[in-house]
Amino acid sequence: METITEKPKILVLSAVWPYVHGNVQAAEVVPFEIIRGLAVDEGFDVGYCCAWYSDMPVTDAAAAAIEEAKGFGVRFLPFVKLPPWLPSGGRVGKWLRAILLHDPYSLLPGYGQEGPLRAALDAEGWMPDIVVPIWNYELTAAAAGLGAAMYAFYGNPDFKVYQANLDIQWRWERQWSPGWIIRYVPGPATGAGAGARSYPHDAALRADRRECGQRL
Repeated sequence: METITEKPKILVLSAVWPYVHGNVQAAEVVPFEIIRGLAVDEGFDVGYCCAWYSDMPVTDAAAAAIEEAKGFGVRFLPFVKLPPWLPSGGRVGKWLRAILLHDPYSLLPGYGQEGPLRAALDAEGWMPDIVVPIWNYELTAAAAGLGAAMYAFYGNPDFKVYQANLDIQWRWERQWSPGWIIRYVPGPATGAGAGARSYPHDAALRADRRECGQRL
């Protein structure tokens, strides 16, 4: 049996540079947290590439985050500028190419534009086994031509979505929904709602979260 000693190479691909400190923009925070988690795991060789159709300058905050991520062992490729996506023939030509030639390039920006990405990777001497594009269908289409496995990231883990929804329901929907009022608002005599919930509102929320966790 062959022994595998080389770590899988994972390229995280985004149209922005990652940074997290003092930042509330998920577009930059999420890529940083992903590369940090993968690098700290120590089971992967992690790379990051910022690519887009227009220049994306590195801010001071992003430069600091890049240096921090390099300390985790993340390699950073130079910025990759993709060529403009301009199908010839206008709108009519685009649909004729799609219908008659079955050409995805005519409808899907990024498709067939992996050339600059491949050139940057070849210059680095590092070709990924897995590419993880973050919230970007153009880069997903471009990276598909690299021949690596694809794991396109377009959202948060389910358990975080469920938890956020529960918070929203508790904080806002209960103000308008008769069902929430009947279930949770204490009655004047017994201190319990119609649903016989005798515990405080925070305890009710925690109970709902536990129930959600058990279902997951």
